[in-house]
Amino acid sequence: MGFVMRILCRFLVVSLCLTSLTPGCSAEVKSDPKAMAVLQQARELSNLHQPGTASFRLQASFETYDFNGVPDGKGVLSETYLLDGPWQRSILYRDKRSVVTSVDGKVRQITDRGYQTTFAMTRVLDKLFTPVPPAAEMSSYTYRMTSEKAGKLSLRCVVASLPYRGVTVSVAPNAVYCVDADPAIIRLVQGHNGLVFAFNRILRFGSVYLPGDITMMEKGKMRAHVHVDGIVAVPTLKADDMNLPAADTGGPKQIEANVIAGSVLRKVQPKYPEEAKQRHIQGNVVLHAIISKDGAIRDLELISAPDDSLADAAMDAVRQWKYSPYLLAGAPVEVDTTITVNFFFG
Repeated sequence: MGFVMRILCRFLVVSLCLTSLTPGCSAEVKSDPKAMAVLQQARELSNLHQPGTASFRLQASFETYDFNGVPDGKGVLSETYLLDGPWQRSILYRDKRSVVTSVDGKVRQITDRGYQTTFAMTRVLDKLFTPVPPAAEMSSYTYRMTSEKAGKLSLRCVVASLPYRGVTVSVAPNAVYCVDADPAIIRLVQGHNGLVFAFNRILRFGSVYLPGDITMMEKGKMRAHVHVDGIVAVPTLKADDMNLPAADTGGPKQIEANVIAGSVLRKVQPKYPEEAKQRHIQGNVVLHAIISKDGAIRDLELISAPDDSLADAAMDAVRQWKYSPYLLAGAPVEVDTTITVNFFFG
């Protein structure tokens, strides 16, 4: 905890410089080849979900906290990962269980979900398995090196930025990545809105280094903590052992958000949480939705949100939305899409 707090302020200063057009911030930044190489090494050393990672089973426990740093939920996680391919994740959270299955990089099946995912829970579990996004998702970024010291630790940091209207600004998520001096194992990631992820008690699995503990802080407050209880290789694991859903064409059809938005029949407006108003929190809540053949919201998952309270309000409203059935070749089909709910002061 002390490690995070000592460098949190320094990271916020870096972020403020990158996101404002002050005289001290450069308007044109070219990528430093060394920074690109360091981030690529960090990606290869720290991402569990990547080509070449051996099949494994991982067990972990986690705790989430509200925006005041007060504990608001506990859970346990079990994930089975098949070499270069699908994974299946079982989560018991707030005494309710969910099983999520991913094939070909896409979530294909969610069963028995009785809980509503939270912003903190989603973010911290993402960082456990993929702390550095794939290179293809960051091809437009520019990179530069900086450094930090925390006690005996000397950290190399890569600042990732994205050109915007001719000016290079820090973007979210994952704007700053700090790694050990050698090798480049991820130790700290700064995301947007003051999110800071600290990676401690480093474990080794094959050629990958993962954190035994991850702490997520937001604006100086604890938001989530994950403790890895163990990870073991399962070389004999086969796809049949995971009961994977078939990757056929009978599932939901991916439809662009702007296309499906025109077929809303009933749109319940979300209630702006009073506490969020008082804290001047605004922004977009982005949701992943599966719409059934009859136009009802069958499944809803949080992708991103500026705050838990806005996420809760958006999901409560969208679950009541109704669409006209989407037809392909004259027959109704399920739809896989995203929905964005805006919260702004008028």
